[in-house]
Amino acid sequence: RLERELVVIPPELDEFEDNISLTIYGNKIAYIDFTTETSIIIEHKALVDFHKKMFRIMYMTLRNK
Repeated sequence: RLERELVVIPPELDEFEDNISLTIYGNKIAYIDFTTETSIIIEHKALVDFHKKMFRIMYMTLRNK
């Protein structure tokens, strides 16, 4: 959708040099390490909710900069 907002991590705060992806979907969290081609999927509602809260806090903090 075109009405979505883009928020980026400023270069001075960007420490993400890893080739790893985190995806949250439903009650699952997927970690994918593209360097070693391994992945872990965790199905756990409390962990998903925790990650969503951290994302919202980071998003709102970066949005207001």
